[in-house]
Amino acid sequence: MSWTRPSVTGSAPSARCAHTISVTGQDEISTAKLFVFGGWNGTRMLNDLHIFYCDSMTWNRPITTGAVPGFRAGHTSTAIGTQLFVFGGGDGSHYLNDLHILDSETMAWSQAYVAGTSPAARSRHTATLIGSKIFIFGGGDDSRVFNDTYIFDTGTMAWSRPIIKGEPPVARWGHTATLAEDGKIILFGGHDGTQMLNDVHVLDTTQLSWSSINVKYEMEPPTILSNSSPMSPPASHASNLTSGVTPTGPSARAGHTSTYLGKNRILVFGGGDGSKILNDCWFLDLTDAPAWTRPQISGTAPPGRCAHTSEFIDQKIIVFGGGDGSRRFKDLYTLDIDQLMKLEEKKLKNAKKQIKQKKAPSLLVKNPEEIKAKDITQWLTSLGMKKHAEKFVAEEIDLETLPHLTESHLEHLGITTIGSRLRIMNAIRTQNPSPPSPSPIPSDLIDAIKSLKSSVEILSSSTQQLSETLRQAHGVDRNSQLEPQLGRRSSGKIVGTSGDEEYLGDSRPKAMDKNVLANGHL
Repeated sequence: MSWTRPSVTGSAPSARCAHTISVTGQDEISTAKLFVFGGWNGTRMLNDLHIFYCDSMTWNRPITTGAVPGFRAGHTSTAIGTQLFVFGGGDGSHYLNDLHILDSETMAWSQAYVAGTSPAARSRHTATLIGSKIFIFGGGDDSRVFNDTYIFDTGTMAWSRPIIKGEPPVARWGHTATLAEDGKIILFGGHDGTQMLNDVHVLDTTQLSWSSINVKYEMEPPTILSNSSPMSPPASHASNLTSGVTPTGPSARAGHTSTYLGKNRILVFGGGDGSKILNDCWFLDLTDAPAWTRPQISGTAPPGRCAHTSEFIDQKIIVFGGGDGSRRFKDLYTLDIDQLMKLEEKKLKNAKKQIKQKKAPSLLVKNPEEIKAKDITQWLTSLGMKKHAEKFVAEEIDLETLPHLTESHLEHLGITTIGSRLRIMNAIRTQNPSPPSPSPIPSDLIDAIKSLKSSVEILSSSTQQLSETLRQAHGVDRNSQLEPQLGRRSSGKIVGTSGDEEYLGDSRPKAMDKNVLANGHL
């Protein structure tokens, strides 16, 4: 609910920006440690390591072994268990794409030997952890800005570049990529090499698809803090708002931080918009119609800054370092958000009531493929077969394609037991029963059909007798092949022969091409 600059002990890192901060032991504040590595102090690049112990609010500079990564800034550092994976950045002369690992228990550095093709050297990119995989997006070097996505699998120590559906965001650096619910990465802001950005994109790492979302803005002016400036959104957002109401929302920016607070809410702090350095805070709520709001926060906010770092521990956001163009910082601030979250829930409800336009689609259930995957998963769960859901989704089997499944298909999906296959097949038949048998034919209609059949037989016999009489009268042998060779008329068309083939149509035989036959053209 308020900003605080706590008292800390120990030897703090020197002032810096474009460094990284990684947390281990995050579940409990008694075990949480923040690892600060590298950055730029305004004069030179750094490669020193510092630890902040959250329980005692104490800084320490540990002694490490192994080959320390070279000086760098604009890199990323990702904590997985007790290991820190440091990737990329720039050393002032070159851009980097090397990967180093710190064991936070033994304090030993090592350079990783990896398989696959590494991303191009870059800095100011993002790294987001999903399970045991690190998703790298964007960044840039002296001449290029990237919008590619790479995955580093820490289990196999291999790089890969996945094929991702949908329209990717424009290339950018200095953006944020924050992990939300259900494996979705929320991308915000950055710089595309020409201008600052404040767009929002979603990378669904389960479906491997990109999408963008239009975010509503709050319907009331924010409370302006004594040491901050109000931000105005671009004019392009005016169409999203109720007429006559002044909208507010985060300005386009880069070098900010985005912190996930749980319940599909993200807090954005600081950055720079190209003309000034910022210290404002914004809530992005993704629970319903995505919306921005400006929280009311007491206390003295940190001075405006960019290229700082933030972590969320025990309902507190911890902000360290950064710079404003002329200064670098080594201060540490905390923002207690527990009470603030409760106030924002009420504020968001009031803000959304004033939005008169059609409700935006929910972020969490967005595309049709995701809905189909959810439906088939629920269906299998109802049969006690949830463990097979991932296989069905991977093969794009949904409720619409279920009726076409066979037992051999199920065996191909890895459902090896006969009992499981029979249970699924029985459920499919129950869900899609056979069509009802046709109604019995009335007895009077049956009698009429029999009478008609008898008449046809009599007529056929008479016709044969007449034909035989005519043949004898004209002296034509019954077994003569003259008639088909000359051709005979049938329903207004000529039927004839060509070798071993009979043809129907004009007087020229058609080639019996197998492809034509297969396509049903004849």
